[in-house]
Amino acid sequence: MISTTNNRFRRAFRATTIGVLLTFWDSAALCQTGDTLKTIEKLWKARQERIRSARVSWVERHTVTKGFVTDLLGAMPGGAQRLTQMGITPGSIVPPQDVSFDITASFTFKGARARLDYDDRQWSATEKAFVPQPEVTVYDGKVSKRLLVKGTPYSAWPYGHVTGAHPFRGSLILIPLIVTLCPMHPDMRLFDINALVATGQRAVIRGRLCLELQQVHRNVVERLWLDPSRDFIMLRFLRTINERTLNKIDVHYHQDSNGQWLPERWE
Repeated sequence: MISTTNNRFRRAFRATTIGVLLTFWDSAALCQTGDTLKTIEKLWKARQERIRSARVSWVERHTVTKGFVTDLLGAMPGGAQRLTQMGITPGSIVPPQDVSFDITASFTFKGARARLDYDDRQWSATEKAFVPQPEVTVYDGKVSKRLLVKGTPYSAWPYGHVTGAHPFRGSLILIPLIVTLCPMHPDMRLFDINALVATGQRAVIRGRLCLELQQVHRNVVERLWLDPSRDFIMLRFLRTINERTLNKIDVHYHQDSNGQWLPERWE
């Protein structure tokens, strides 16, 4: 229910890397060939092989605009009932004014196994404020388990959920990390590289000439802009529905001592 406006790494980024391969491409020439996606797939696979495991910790800065919670739930089917369950009186405005707060998070993966610790916050009608709602989600390669230690906005007791589905597939929270660290992972990847289309369009993003790729699902279009000069890392992700923006993520990178480009922060 909360939109993320800024994420940034703080201190901890540890990754297991094997070898270093840096390749530089002339983007104009590359656009003229039919091998763009094959080249991207090759470099993404190589990067994923170099990073076998990682643990990333970061802090998110969230801003929730006035009335966001009531506007969002009120527009959903059964929204009035959900608001009542949360102790929110229909017709009220939640939050009553813009609110900003920090959320800490940590993501770990090794092969098929992965874990996300996310110190979320949700609105409390009792305290009339956003209160901590920490959650832990783990995946052992076959089973996903999610635990909300302090319950949900609807209940005051711990809540757990077990499923066979991968919990991080297409996760908006993890898009910058998954696309960079494990873009070809069959269960976590955001895109099937073979489903992407090179549009031939280019854009300059923070001084970098980027290639545009996209995939279309009915009225939803997902676009990403990749930097050919840095192993096709993703600088921007944009998701629209009926040409209206749903999500936009800009990723900034730094180069580690092994020459690997890693996310430094994202908005």
